[in-house]
Amino acid sequence: MNQFGHGLGGPFVPYYATRLGATTADLGWLTAFSNLFPNLLQAPWGRLSDRVGRRVPFIVFGTVVSMSLFLLIAASASPWQLILVVLVQALAVSLVAPNWNALLGERTVFGKRGRVFGRISQVGGAAGLVGTLVAAFIVFGAGARSATGFQLPFVIAAVAGIASALFLLLVREKTSTAARDVASRPDPANERERRADFLYFTKVQVFYNFFMSMMWPLVPITVAVVLGASNLDIVMITVVSAVSTILLQSQVGRLLDRVGPTSLIQASRFLYAIAPLAYAFAGDLFVVYVVSAFLGLPTAIANV
Repeated sequence: MNQFGHGLGGPFVPYYATRLGATTADLGWLTAFSNLFPNLLQAPWGRLSDRVGRRVPFIVFGTVVSMSLFLLIAASASPWQLILVVLVQALAVSLVAPNWNALLGERTVFGKRGRVFGRISQVGGAAGLVGTLVAAFIVFGAGARSATGFQLPFVIAAVAGIASALFLLLVREKTSTAARDVASRPDPANERERRADFLYFTKVQVFYNFFMSMMWPLVPITVAVVLGASNLDIVMITVVSAVSTILLQSQVGRLLDRVGPTSLIQASRFLYAIAPLAYAFAGDLFVVYVVSAFLGLPTAIANV
């Protein structure tokens, strides 16, 4: 239900901003806020949930708040109203990500997580695709390039997201299980080497994300303004990407269990690097559709 809501609203927030008159700089702020705060605050929220020993309350609260804010996104009348709402939404999302990953990790067995995560991502992707198709149906009946076409999908996304959080309350979770597990786990003998490897991985990730961040604010402008995409084009590009990811998701999960995550992460980085080149030299929307289908593979890898 949560992914159905995200499929309805999540991919279209930057495009909605362009329809409200956002400049490239505005989209830069939008992307910066939506990336910075969820990542910056995950560590303290993760530590707090470890101490409390519970995951579900954090996920429920963060999901209710973040998905409710789609109502304010729909009501935004200017790019900066939208940006400020996204800032608050990003703060709420920061509660969800580390606790959702921790909950999945605690409920799965090492060595089979790729397959499990791949299946969960596949089901979620399919639900998100249904949401995007619903958005396409709604947008098709609205103006080809008006902002109002995206407002109803945002409202439905809020309702679905809140419902998903309430259903999650049915998940049984023993108090302090996670806290006891962390406290009783012995440090490995190669702790120093493991930390060095992780630090190296983090530095590489920072380097990679810094340069890729130059691309993401420019994509909505390129698609909606430079290439003149209609609202329906924007939705269908999202559909193409979602279908590609869903078709590859379970296979990628099984492959990860066999070869390990390192090789697949390396492959995804090289594959993602093709995207900025493709958008930079795209002469028409056909190239965007092709790139969206191609990016299904690195997206599937990133999901697991």
